[in-house]
Amino acid sequence: VSVAFGLLTCVLAFLMANEYNKTAGWIAFVFSIFLEIFVVYSRQARMYQMEMFLFFLTVYFLHKGLNKKTYLWLAGPSFVLAYDTHPIAVIITPLFFYVFIKKKLGKWFYLISGVIFIYLFSRFYTMIFDFNAMYLRLYTVYLRRYLPFVAVSLIGVLLSLRKRLTQAMLL
Repeated sequence: VSVAFGLLTCVLAFLMANEYNKTAGWIAFVFSIFLEIFVVYSRQARMYQMEMFLFFLTVYFLHKGLNKKTYLWLAGPSFVLAYDTHPIAVIITPLFFYVFIKKKLGKWFYLISGVIFIYLFSRFYTMIFDFNAMYLRLYTVYLRRYLPFVAVSLIGVLLSLRKRLTQAMLL
């Protein structure tokens, strides 16, 4: 199952990058196939690869939702599934707010979305206090190992802000 979600994530990387350029789509596909984190999580029977797929699926639906409202209805369930798989998906919420404000949806849509986000943030907030200090040390080691990737990603996001915010979302 993890391998299937890994391959689906690679296909999703192709679709996301293909929105801008076909060559970029193929480059994203090839790089994601050989990316260490994809390979490691695809060979483990854990929830990480599924969460990665659902995370990027939500971002993809939000991006497509800027042009067509029906994709926003698909982004909601994929976000809830991503959050239920792993709470780190909560970092997508600013993208939801951006899309909701840009699309100027109805007040009931905002009200329902607000209640759902308050509930999810309250679950996330209570979970943070159960966080073990030992994990903090492990995550800092992990971050130090992938610091060059994070730095390049942040630079890419800052450069893309000049062009289009949707490009920054995809990066």
